Amino acid sequence: PPASRCAGGGVPPAGGPPATPRPPVRCDSVASPSPPPPPPPRAAGLAVGAYHFFTFCRPGLDQAKNFIAVVPHDQPLLPPVVDIEFGGNCPQRPTPEQLNAELQAFLGPVEAVFGKKAIVYLTDEAAIAYAGQIAARPLWLRSLLLQPDRSDWVYWQYHNRGRVDGIDGDVDLNVLQGGQEKLATLLAYTH
Repeated sequence: PPASRCAGGGVPPAGGPPATPRPPVRCDSVASPSPPPPPPPRAAGLAVGAYHFFTFCRPGLDQAKNFIAVVPHDQPLLPPVVDIEFGGNCPQRPTPEQLNAELQAFLGPVEAVFGKKAIVYLTDEAAIAYAGQIAARPLWLRSLLLQPDRSDWVYWQYHNRGRVDGIDGDVDLNVLQGGQEKLATLLAYTH
């Protein structure tokens, strides 16, 4: 919590000379020293990448331009991830044809700039609604109750309320199919 530092004003010590006029008291809040920030993920030995929540409210090309503008291009990254889900999205759900057109408008420029095929994150609900009807890409499946009934996934999110030391609050827990070998391939993979 902030500490206070005050200057000016005050009361003379008891038994001291009579009070003389003083300027009003001024107090400034001073932040307590913060602990040093944690090391960057790469310094901790973690592979990093960029994730995009695909909104049904904006054109795919606009979303691609924003993604390209904010994600660094000068360092090794995992493949870009584009999240297709209904929770937290616009209430108007696109048809599979509409979604595919906008998703292709996003994927084309993003994959060209980053040199890797994107991974598509799908919730169970989105997977059912769009199964086999959107751009074929490696999959990150969210299935909280059961292991996916298909084997073509790269990542599987099996929990959304996990705990990890050093992180306050809930975190998603995921499995990478293929372990360290797959991770190295994803970091090096280009299309």
